[in-house]
Amino acid sequence: MSAAFTGAYGEFRRAAPDASWTDSSQHAARTPEGRPVLAAWRQMRRILAFTHAKAPRQSDSLVEECFAREFRHLAPEWDVVREPEPIAADGRLIFPDLALQLRSDPARRWLPEIVGFWTPDYVARKLALSRSARLSNLILCIDGDRNWSEADLPPGALVVRFRRRVDAAAVLRQVG
Repeated sequence: MSAAFTGAYGEFRRAAPDASWTDSSQHAARTPEGRPVLAAWRQMRRILAFTHAKAPRQSDSLVEECFAREFRHLAPEWDVVREPEPIAADGRLIFPDLALQLRSDPARRWLPEIVGFWTPDYVARKLALSRSARLSNLILCIDGDRNWSEADLPPGALVVRFRRRVDAAAVLRQVG
């Protein structure tokens, strides 16, 4: 499933680099070869969303949930979008946690990526993908207890360190 979706989405991004995720899914829905790929993506999302007997949560973690709630409170002029469109990097896809978008200027869009309680190997892979994607609008929110160094970060990365909770005011200062 994942390989079919990644390959098809990568082909679409190469053919239409300025297209949005919405454009991609609409294109897939209209083409015979795209419909099975879109169905595979939906099934992957369903499997991931319903791995627990409880109703699906609004966020992947309490850290993410608290950050989104606090950011919405501090910056009501910004939209907080959960699970925005994926981003291609080194033949793989990055699925950002959130997108922050200023309503009055949609070009002002930031991707806070919360790197919390995971193994050092996971953090290293996440940072390597972020470096390869060369995103200028990425804000890495990194748990200060994780094992990482400045050299691991993408060049020019905006970083907000946190312990237990991401400071929404610090992220707001980064996005201005």
